[in-house]
Amino acid sequence: IAGNGWAETAGTLGAIRLQNNARIGGAVTLDGNARIAAYNSTGYIDGPIGGNYQLEKDFSGTLYLLNDNNTYGATLISAGNLQIGTNGTSGMPGRGAITFGNTTSLLIFSRSDAVTWTNQILGGAFLNKQGTGTLKLDPAGNQLGRTLRVDVDQGTLDLNGSTNTIQAIMGDWLGVVTN
Repeated sequence: IAGNGWAETAGTLGAIRLQNNARIGGAVTLDGNARIAAYNSTGYIDGPIGGNYQLEKDFSGTLYLLNDNNTYGATLISAGNLQIGTNGTSGMPGRGAITFGNTTSLLIFSRSDAVTWTNQILGGAFLNKQGTGTLKLDPAGNQLGRTLRVDVDQGTLDLNGSTNTIQAIMGDWLGVVTN
């Protein structure tokens, strides 16, 4: 897939538009930068996403990425929420930076195992840690938005490799940590 899709009265809804719990079960290949819309509801991509291009998540719904997508480029969250996993052992965004295009979207990591995210998270919005596992944001590769709000609902958010994650995040960010 590639492109932003076609023009409709609600806007350009994406090369793929998912709504009402629609699922893509197979692989998706990005042949160019591509917009995927979870159109005012929830959509799922179960298969891997490949291609060296940017994936843009748009519109107010939640898009779930349920496979380890280490072959596509950057991720842009223009609107709505992007959830990585559902408290299982799979689900990762592409290998590039994740950028917030607004200040109201959520990036949700929900894994039951320990994973490390070494790429950048840019812009200011909301990072939500769900799932029973540990999410380690490697400080060597991360430049986190200074206005990023962080909520830890389950598991551990590890910002610097230590187990004392709450003090680490409070010592470095101007955001809020809730647990």
